[in-house]
Amino acid sequence: MLEKYVELKAGTEYPFTISKDKATQGGDRFELALKSNVAAPVKPLAVTMTPNPTTDDVKISFTSGKKENVSVRVMDISGVSIYTKDLGVQQNGTISVPLSTFAAGIYMVELTQGDQKVTQRLVKE
Repeated sequence: MLEKYVELKAGTEYPFTISKDKATQGGDRFELALKSNVAAPVKPLAVTMTPNPTTDDVKISFTSGKKENVSVRVMDISGVSIYTKDLGVQQNGTISVPLSTFAAGIYMVELTQGDQKVTQRLVKE
């Protein structure tokens, strides 16, 4: 027994021969073992905003399972962007968004991290 491990590659042939020779026969000649390449599930992006409703600033906190580029965008009710901030590559963090110059009303806050996006409603009184 060689105790040799060979990783099998897709599209590659691995020839072997079985003949009348006893050394080429039997259940101890070779073994195929499968190794799982399934990655552990990534914790989804979670976002909290406090206070909501607010009168001045809103604190936006986020956590996720991986480090990726993060950006925050605030839109008015018609979908027009009125505030955008790129936070760089982060896994978890907090940003304070100044709202003192915004009119009272309903806004949508969108936090994007890599391919994940969370949009929440924010009320400014």
